[in-house]
Amino acid sequence: MSERHVTEDVAARMVRRASVGTLVGLAAAVLLTGLLRSWSAAGSVVLAGIVVVGALTAGLVAVRWLLRQHEAVVLPGAFMILLVVVVLLASVALVLRGEPWLERGPFALSALLSAVLYQVFLVQAYLTGRQPALDVSLPGEGGAR
Repeated sequence: MSERHVTEDVAARMVRRASVGTLVGLAAAVLLTGLLRSWSAAGSVVLAGIVVVGALTAGLVAVRWLLRQHEAVVLPGAFMILLVVVVLLASVALVLRGEPWLERGPFALSALLSAVLYQVFLVQAYLTGRQPALDVSLPGEGGAR
């Protein structure tokens, strides 16, 4: 298995685990919110979770693409991706803040917890993934013995 293939598998695993894991947690939060508070609050929880998972997943996919580009654009590109994700999330919050059907408390709490849960699953997928640490040729490898 080549080094590039292993790295791409880890990146795909990170996207998959973070998205699916957070959506499963979101489903549990929606059910609990609906049963304990109201179903309109559960709708606000769903909306916040979907927006956060969508924005963070789009950012992660963009970073995967960015890492295949020239080294000089990786760091500025990563900062731009972070800025776009933060502006997108803030824009959604500002657009929806005056809506009478939106319950702000559950929406804000769901957005915060969804982002934290996404990051937890992302780090867990990275730490348990198999990727090369060093690309080193040892003496005597690949040559005549």
